[in-house]
Amino acid sequence: MSVVKARHIQEYLARFPCLPEPDPEEETPITPDSTLSLQTAGARALKQTIDLLVAHMAVGLRPRLLRQLLRLATHAEAVVQSAPHLSEKRGEQIERILRQAAALLAAADHHCNRKEQARLAADLSALIDQLI
Repeated sequence: MSVVKARHIQEYLARFPCLPEPDPEEETPITPDSTLSLQTAGARALKQTIDLLVAHMAVGLRPRLLRQLLRLATHAEAVVQSAPHLSEKRGEQIERILRQAAALLAAADHHCNRKEQARLAADLSALIDQLI
């Protein structure tokens, strides 16, 4: 990754507040404030997307997967910004979808082959289509 791209990513991330990492041994209770929960899910999806992009294998990513990652990042950013204006039911749906997308990205192997990248892109596309 070039220095310029790394600087752009850092500038982009600087706009978002840092979220505490969840403790894997302790389950976090569902907060009554659904807006915060939805924004957290959106931020996690963004974090997983960026983690995958800045991994050492990002150079070998297929264009289709890159497009889906860009779509996911765009929608996650929009959700973070518009969370207070969503209905509670729609907010819960979007939060569930973003959590699924973040889990898919977290489980993605950084050394996946073309077939696995195509499968990941298809799975992300299906989830993103549910967001729209």
